[in-house]
Amino acid sequence: MTPLAVKTHLRIELAAAVLLGFAAMGALQSGSAHLPGNDGYYHLRMAALLPKIGFVQTFPWLRWTMLSDRFVSHHHGFHALLAPFAWTSQRLLGDAVPGGKVAAAAAMAATFAVFTILLREIGARHRILWLLLLCAAPWHFWLRMAYVRAPMAALPLLLLATLWTIRGRTLAVGLLAFFFTQVYGGGVMFPLVPVAFLAGHWLVGEPSGKPAIQSFAAMLGVAAGLVVNPYFPANFAFLRTQLFETGLGAASDVGTEWKSFDAWFLFSMSVPLAIVWGWSLIRRLRAGVSARGVEIGLLILNAAFFVLTLKARRFVEYWPPFALLNAAVFLVKPNIVLRSTAPHPIPTAGEGVGVIVETKDIPRGPASPLESSAVLLRGLVAGAILVVAVANLRWTRSELRPSNDVTAIRDAMSYLANHSQVGSLVFTDDWDIFPTCFYYNQHNTYAVGLDPEFTRVRYPALWERYRKITRAELPANLPSHLADDGERKIAYDDIATVFGARYVLVESDHPALYRALLSRPQRFTRIYPPLGDPPNPTQPPMTLFEISADPDRKVP
Repeated sequence: MTPLAVKTHLRIELAAAVLLGFAAMGALQSGSAHLPGNDGYYHLRMAALLPKIGFVQTFPWLRWTMLSDRFVSHHHGFHALLAPFAWTSQRLLGDAVPGGKVAAAAAMAATFAVFTILLREIGARHRILWLLLLCAAPWHFWLRMAYVRAPMAALPLLLLATLWTIRGRTLAVGLLAFFFTQVYGGGVMFPLVPVAFLAGHWLVGEPSGKPAIQSFAAMLGVAAGLVVNPYFPANFAFLRTQLFETGLGAASDVGTEWKSFDAWFLFSMSVPLAIVWGWSLIRRLRAGVSARGVEIGLLILNAAFFVLTLKARRFVEYWPPFALLNAAVFLVKPNIVLRSTAPHPIPTAGEGVGVIVETKDIPRGPASPLESSAVLLRGLVAGAILVVAVANLRWTRSELRPSNDVTAIRDAMSYLANHSQVGSLVFTDDWDIFPTCFYYNQHNTYAVGLDPEFTRVRYPALWERYRKITRAELPANLPSHLADDGERKIAYDDIATVFGARYVLVESDHPALYRALLSRPQRFTRIYPPLGDPPNPTQPPMTLFEISADPDRKVP
């Protein structure tokens, strides 16, 4: 092929990868008018408010958290990236949610684009099949990538870091580390990429000077990103909280983000990935040729993200693409030197691998029966991968749903915004409902939200009261070590007297709390939806109670 034909082919291939990634995520997002999960509502609202409030230093919408008087956002850069999608959607459609869905699809398109360039960089053949295998990745990967959260931007950036590390672009890696730290608070994860390749080169005895410099540049970029930060120096203390209190040391009784998968569940949804990786490893071992630094580097990255996935399910957002890249590099023949047709120089055996094997058109006769059988087999394999990929995406789409009844929350928040004083406190029946409430109502203040540890760390006794009340596990007392003020008894009146709330929001998944409040009309009055005449005590999807300042008042 002529150089022009090669460039045209590569551009078409890249465009096809972008379209496939966008279409796959777009198909998932089209399953519901609402966002999957709940965190996306917080991020979208913060992105939409960014021109008005900037990078706020306090967060008045959450009262009983460590963020209320000293707010630290480890997503400020992500909110800046998300803002154009939120603004445009809000102005055109009156709602930022469609913009969030488009942003998620655009992020997956970027992931597919960089993934394709990486496949080309390592010399992988049949790259469309590797893209389809990515579509067949564990469905929890796709589930979590559909959430409008910072990891959807972090993944393509980590893949880009891998590409630039292989290409030996030290300055680019350092600058990307700085940018990554602004976008995603988990910037400490970024140096893992160049360090893995440094270890790979060192283990096989290849020159490791360049990877060592890249690793230093990455660490310097992360450090600079933490210092040149709108929340410096408070972000360092917050990072410690994120890593060791809300993250690795989070309590087992709240949330699932940092919990591990059930082993069989993880294996069952990773079967296609496991088969491909295992087969590639066997093929590579049978070649009987010494490994290269890039191979070992990708193996280390794959292993590192897999171990993190075993520790906490949230890392399934990163592991599958690196496992596939590791499998792909195993299948590249190690006894040939690949020559790049790209305009930049490609490192040779000591620093990396190339991208394209240049061949000449050689006249060939009719295909032999053996060759025809090989073509048929490849076609069958491709068809099987396509079927698995489509089935995987269809299953994921069926599992994508909001964490709460979004329509019920929207209507309740609209009522509350029109029938309450500005800033009046709402006691919600769970901490994870806050993002959706906040998206639809910034008129009020909420007791807890974003992460339970943000309350537990600063107000441990208050959090224990919150747990007991919302679970309707009363009567109860605080543990003696938490009762600093001597008051150990926990009561429903604490919602007003301790938390200072004027309203209580109860979803239908908390029937015990609903019944407890409904049975105390002297203190809690159901205002939305109204009980009616005659009263209809049936619990609706979302209920608002107003708290009386006088617990002994007579109900008319």
